Amino acid sequence: MWTRGPGQRSIVLWVASLLVVASGLILLSARSAPAEAAVPQRDTIAAGKEHSCAVGPDGSVTCWGDNFNDQLGDGATSAFRFTPFLVGDIDNAVSVASGQATSCALHQDGQVSCWGDNNGGTVGDGTNTDRESPVKVTGISDAVSISVGGSACAVHDTGEVSCWGLNFAGQLGNGSLQNSSVPKKVTGLTDAVSVAVGSQHACAVLSDGKVLCWGEAGFGQSGDGTRGDGQTNRSTPVQVIGVSNAVSVDVGLSFSCAALADGTVSCWGRGGNGQLGKDTGSDFSLSAVKVTGVTNAVTVTASLSYACAGLSDGTVKCWGRNTSGQLGDGTSTGENGKPYRFTPVKAAGLTKVKSVSAGETHTCATREDDTVWCWGSNTKLQVGDSLRTLFPTPVPVLGLCQRNAVTKAGPKSGYWMLETDGDLYGFGDATSFCSTDLKSFGSTAVGFDRSSDGTRMWVLDSLGKVHVRGAATGFGDAGPLAAGDRVASLSATPSGNGYWIFTDFGQVIARGDAQHFGDLPGLGIKPVGAVVASAPTPSGNGYYMLGADGGVFAFGDAQFSGSIPEVLPPGALSCPIVGLVPVPTGNGYWMVACDGGVFAFGSAYFVGSIPGVLAPGQSLNAPVNGMVPYANGYLMVASDGGVFNFSNKDFLGSLGATPPDTPIVAISAITS
Repeated sequence: MWTRGPGQRSIVLWVASLLVVASGLILLSARSAPAEAAVPQRDTIAAGKEHSCAVGPDGSVTCWGDNFNDQLGDGATSAFRFTPFLVGDIDNAVSVASGQATSCALHQDGQVSCWGDNNGGTVGDGTNTDRESPVKVTGISDAVSISVGGSACAVHDTGEVSCWGLNFAGQLGNGSLQNSSVPKKVTGLTDAVSVAVGSQHACAVLSDGKVLCWGEAGFGQSGDGTRGDGQTNRSTPVQVIGVSNAVSVDVGLSFSCAALADGTVSCWGRGGNGQLGKDTGSDFSLSAVKVTGVTNAVTVTASLSYACAGLSDGTVKCWGRNTSGQLGDGTSTGENGKPYRFTPVKAAGLTKVKSVSAGETHTCATREDDTVWCWGSNTKLQVGDSLRTLFPTPVPVLGLCQRNAVTKAGPKSGYWMLETDGDLYGFGDATSFCSTDLKSFGSTAVGFDRSSDGTRMWVLDSLGKVHVRGAATGFGDAGPLAAGDRVASLSATPSGNGYWIFTDFGQVIARGDAQHFGDLPGLGIKPVGAVVASAPTPSGNGYYMLGADGGVFAFGDAQFSGSIPEVLPPGALSCPIVGLVPVPTGNGYWMVACDGGVFAFGSAYFVGSIPGVLAPGQSLNAPVNGMVPYANGYLMVASDGGVFNFSNKDFLGSLGATPPDTPIVAISAITS
């Protein structure tokens, strides 16, 4: 799997052949029958009013969409984002929740962090100041489930529930109507397992399957058989009549729904847009009604005026208002000429879903392979696409990434490509590390390298700044250079505890445990053109530098085995030399030219080259600009993202059919 699009180059070379948003949502299980008991909800995807957030496999959180109130947690650097942004320093999240303009993450240790809109104290840090990045919620250290809407709530491991934020309708459940910027215990709840929060009311599932609700009750959404009138809202929990075996609950605008242990779904409250899943002949229902045609629900999610159920077979059914395509059936219309559907419809083409979340007018789901798919309105880029249009069927969210590497046991195969603008693409077992937004630094990417196990990465930009990814530590930037000199490349030490930065003039800057074995200025040598590539020896006790004319400079235990000027007359090269790869063992190296031609020196044996496999008259779409070791051979990359594999390892994909916006500048591969 790779991180940004399905394209694959057509040439494959092998060695052998050459407003209201409640976020508590859905965690689908792999069972083949409906859920049997209520459990704390841990949601890996959360659709807010007009933004979305997801938990990565490493516990990091990414968000995209509207950022007017800093709900993306990016330090308020943008008004909108369609590319997911890695939030703060969160690396141990187990669940995420998104409300109207506030987002929260539940940490593995039971603490909760929130960011974004803090009107009424929804962030929970004791203030009413919007937060551009995550802050810890005061006094919460044992949470097992969270939800955010207009206010926020957390279930404690004791079964108690605490809520904070707006309280004009009694939605904090503590018997008052006063807002609170710190958590307050909900009156009388001692055995809750999950909670769902809307803009004006909330509900909780108890361990015995009962559901209690509190807050605004004007359309019967509290479920106790009566209506509030603004003066008789429920400021403390009341029991929902007729629901005794719930496993999941969620709330929308003035309505509520529960998934039951028998696989059915019941809803109550406002229903004029089909959100109750049944035509009751009225704008509301004071009692729970069964949603039509849902018999194997595992859980339920609700929002402004629609709802969805996650089914035990890994699919999703939705019902209610559909003017933005939020039901996902390929339309933006309803039934019988109305803009809504009473009868649930399946989200088209979506299978193996493990978590789903309804936003105001968009929906998102996480699949078992950890990919995220969204559909519906994309006016604020909340679906994760740059086109501000409706998406009536699910589309993949591209650019999802994570802070830390998730490694597997046994042999690994994978590689990364780095784009000029800092975008990073991972293939195979290469971790989907987050891209670096180099535009914000006023720079472009020059090169990058990784530790041998692929868990750490360093990206060098044109200003000489080093950006770290994964578990990497930064050991320092390039620092001042001679007049006219520029950084050219970066190579990591074998230990991953340091790196060398090389410049056009051949200066070497050693950081961390990298040793300085000499450089060209120290020898009084000026390369022809510039140094275009560098590579450490396998031992880390030396390095090579490569000039654009194919001249090779060896330092430390690196052994000079020959160069292009020694074997070809001046002007014989059809295009410049762009990369050098030392032989893993022995004395020798390969060099590659921009047309994919390969030159082997010393003990390096010739594996193959691009001109040797192209048909007569055929040429590359873009020049080769990099080469890295890969198993018993090497990989080449072209500036359009085409990858060429000359080794006994698998080809894992490329960008050749879907070229990036800016040229690819480098490739790096997993070597363990």
